[in-house]
Amino acid sequence: ALSRTFTLGDSEVRALREVDLRIGRGEYVSVMGPSGSGKSTLLNILGLLDRPDSGEYLLNGAPTAALGEEARARLRREHVGFVFQSYHLVTRLTARENIELPLMLAGRAPRERLRAVDAVLERLGIGERAGHLPNQLSGGERQRVAIGRSIVMKPDLLLADEPTGNLDS
Repeated sequence: ALSRTFTLGDSEVRALREVDLRIGRGEYVSVMGPSGSGKSTLLNILGLLDRPDSGEYLLNGAPTAALGEEARARLRREHVGFVFQSYHLVTRLTARENIELPLMLAGRAPRERLRAVDAVLERLGIGERAGHLPNQLSGGERQRVAIGRSIVMKPDLLLADEPTGNLDS
């Protein structure tokens, strides 16, 4: 069971207390609760952006506690996709380039990148916007690009922090 405590000034805030969660392959899980209930802290631990104070987190059955930052970054890059409500797009890259970025960082060949990005652009209905910069896209289009970037590597784990708040039905 995972626990995570933060120190704020003179007080301690228990963001997670003995969380026991198992997510199977192909399973969809929603974590809901009021602001301050630990949802983002849990997502950050599951995405290897943070570490629990106690408990063990296994990703694909492998323990993560002893991993160094480089190994954690590699696992994030190869196995975890993130969709953030605030997009986190690179402002000087086009929609296509933002989606392609994880593939480039993973060292994928240009032809493979082209096929993968084209498939994602088509799937999300934003192919005609591929050459536009983020500031030339609507909020919904930016969110689709963020989703595209998160799924282009076909991650084992996809984490989303309110990913559809800016999308139409």
